[in-house]
This record gives sequence, structure tokens and C-alpha cells, in this order.
Amino acid sequence: RVEVEPDLSLPGHPEVFVVGDLAAYPHQTGRPLPGIAPVAMQEARAAAANIHRAVRGETSWPFYYVDRGSMATIGRAAAVAEIGPLRLSGTPAWLAWLFVHIVFLIGFRNRLLVLVQWAWSYLTWQRGARLITGWRGSESSPEDSSPSTSAVGSTTMSIPSRAPGACGPRAASPGTS
Repeated sequence: RVEVEPDLSLPGHPEVFVVGDLAAYPHQTGRPLPGIAPVAMQEARAAAANIHRAVRGETSWPFYYVDRGSMATIGRAAAVAEIGPLRLSGTPAWLAWLFVHIVFLIGFRNRLLVLVQWAWSYLTWQRGARLITGWRGSESSPEDSSPSTSAVGSTTMSIPSRAPGACGPRAASPGTS
């Protein structure tokens, strides 16, 4: 992680901004902020505002992170949530998690569709993942064949094949999943 100035710029390079997991921002608490999405989203907004200010010839503003809380599901109808002084666990935290995620979806139709899908999955005990069950083609050479997936829920998961000698998975070509 790179330690940044209070305005999220790189020390000695006010034209370069660092945000997200790469930024070490100790100016608020004395310790770097956690590498989680809410921090990165707020840093990105602040960096964009400071870039706009720089383009207009204005001085940049320091970044200040506002912790809106944390939530995590840990099982069926079980979760933990910490929102300011409020701490929830179990079913109340799980319902809060569901509510927050539905509220942040864009559009009534999306909210309704996700709510119905979640309700159906909950009532029918369906899992929301696809499992990789094997390779189509030669069992001995997965590089020369494509992955096979088994439908368990509504989410698609596949692993693109790798070229011989490649260090990691190759990006899927357009139109593939």
C-alpha cells in the first residue's frame, strides 16, 4: 500500500491520486483505513472532486472517511451488523442486510425481481451458486477444453481456459460466460 497525503494525492506528486486497496490513509485514525469497498467508493468520489478542483485552479480538500457500518451474512437467516452504536446479530441483522441491499438496487423492477428471487430461494432452500463439476473433453488436459458447470442457482460461474505457460486465467472473449 502507498501512503498518501490527506487529499489522497501521492507525496511529491499532487497530480497523482491513489484510492482503494492501494492507498494507505493514516491521517484520520493513525492507522490505514481498511481495504473495503465503502472506503474505496468514498475515496474515489473525493479524488474526483479534487481533480475537478485542480482543473479549476482551486486547492484540494482533505479526505474524511465516514464509516456507515458493516454487515455480513453468516448463514441462513443469520448475519451480523454494526451500524454506528447499533449492533445486531441473527435474524434481525439478516433482515437489515436484505433491506439495505434491496434499497441500493436501482429501479423498482430490479428491487422486486431480486426480492422475489431471494424469497423463492429462501422458501425452496435453493443455493445461489453454480459449481464447477469437471472439464468437458479430455480429463487430462483442462487447457485444451472448456469448463463444465452445474446449475444450482441463478449465478453463472465459469473459469476461462488458460494458454499453455500462462500465469493466470485468460479473459473470456465477448459473448462467453
